[in-house]
Amino acid sequence: MSPIGRIFVVVNLALAMVFLGWASSSLANAHKFRSEKEAVEQELQATKTQLQEEIAGLTAARDEARRLQSQAIEQKAALDTQKKGLEQDIASLREEKATLSERVGSIDATLKAFGDREGDLVGKLKEATDDRVAAVNAKRDAESAQEKAEDAQRAAEAARVAAEKQIRDLQVQVASLDEELGRRDTLIEAYAQVSGLTREEVGGQVPTIAAAVLGVVTQNDLSLVHLNAGKNDGVKRGFTFLVYNGATLKGRARVEVVNDATSTAVMIDSVDGRVAAQGDRATTRL
Repeated sequence: MSPIGRIFVVVNLALAMVFLGWASSSLANAHKFRSEKEAVEQELQATKTQLQEEIAGLTAARDEARRLQSQAIEQKAALDTQKKGLEQDIASLREEKATLSERVGSIDATLKAFGDREGDLVGKLKEATDDRVAAVNAKRDAESAQEKAEDAQRAAEAARVAAEKQIRDLQVQVASLDEELGRRDTLIEAYAQVSGLTREEVGGQVPTIAAAVLGVVTQNDLSLVHLNAGKNDGVKRGFTFLVYNGATLKGRARVEVVNDATSTAVMIDSVDGRVAAQGDRATTRL
């Protein structure tokens, strides 16, 4: 074999060894990338399953909170109606009390008149001995009338005392109803904090809180919005933020996780298919 041929053989052998090394390295890297891909896919599948379970739980809690909200609103309306009826009863009893007081005053005047009449009869009895029997009879009649008037006064006084007692009982019932209404409002606040609903949806108020969108993570159809407002800013779980950019409204996001300085919300609807993005603004009220 010529020297040139030998050189070509050596060069071919060297190139074959280099290619063999490169192919081995490529196969190892491919196997590594395949393993990493499978691990990432398994992690994404686990995260998806967990989020689906959390969504199902939040949906069930929301439905239960709405049922409790409807029940609480109905009970509050019934209590308001009962309270109004009791207030009307109190007003009626107060009018009856005023009427009874007038009757008592009239009876007192009658008793005074009877007393005056009795005095006159006693004077006439002293002055007219001949008319003594008639005067005694008149006095007896006056005393009988006075006893009847006193009986009527006692009955009126007893009725007035009973009316005052009934008014006090009704006032106690009204105070109890006010306390019950306050307890219902407290329950509404508790439902709002644990249900994923806002207080506007159950009759409450949410403070005005402004925030910036730090980032958005989208997995399948679920978009998570990370905000730079948290517990220190008054954010609570269940608050709803309006996400916008300039004059463009993108949709609403409900807070699910609250930290001291940040919070994470789930986009619950969007406007015309618009997507939230880093740098957008968010507020509880426009």
